[in-house]
Amino acid sequence: MEQCRKKEEEGWRKSHGIVIIGGGIGGLATALALHRKGLSSLVLERSETVRTDGVCIAVHANGWRALDQLGIGTELRETTNSIACNGCQIDGWKEKQEKSLNPYKTFKPIDTDSGSHGTLISTVGGIGQGGSAALEDAVVLARSISRALPGGVHAVTSDLELHKKISAAMGKYVRERRARVFTLSLEAFVTGALLTAKSLAKYLVLVPILVLLGSESRRHTNYDCGRL
Repeated sequence: MEQCRKKEEEGWRKSHGIVIIGGGIGGLATALALHRKGLSSLVLERSETVRTDGVCIAVHANGWRALDQLGIGTELRETTNSIACNGCQIDGWKEKQEKSLNPYKTFKPIDTDSGSHGTLISTVGGIGQGGSAALEDAVVLARSISRALPGGVHAVTSDLELHKKISAAMGKYVRERRARVFTLSLEAFVTGALLTAKSLAKYLVLVPILVLLGSESRRHTNYDCGRL
């Protein structure tokens, strides 16, 4: 069984160069980013159909910058639906009230190409940066790999050399993303924990941490992951 698995993996590598496990936002964005850098890849997804679970994916200005690097930002701006929000904190967003019995309100984001960017922070918990952070990851990861493999996977003459180049690329990717992901994860955790805190002691511990992280609401949306 193990021998068959190794042969199958070797076949994937020779045919596609890079194999991506998971066809979610990060996987598909990474595949597209690699394609734009001239690197082929194979995306493996266990689901046979496109799932429509959940409500929506919020993409902030930093996410749109990543989408622009992927070459699909303009098209998505024309087709993206308005955001329906109930019980949200709105900062810098233009409100468009629909005349209906629906208690939800529809908001149109300010043009993310301008210097001023709107943010939508859910009061339910977290900071709504999951989708945007995944897009950033895709751009940075593909950039790191393409720089390590300027001639593509098949230009590398040996598996040992390929391993060294990929290891170096992954190391560079981790170093570049470590601080960014740590800050996002910590702030999301503290925000969610604070909103569900039921004891004064927990509240007194979490509030100083949130204060130390800073109160600038647009610091995440102002982030730029750079060019692909």
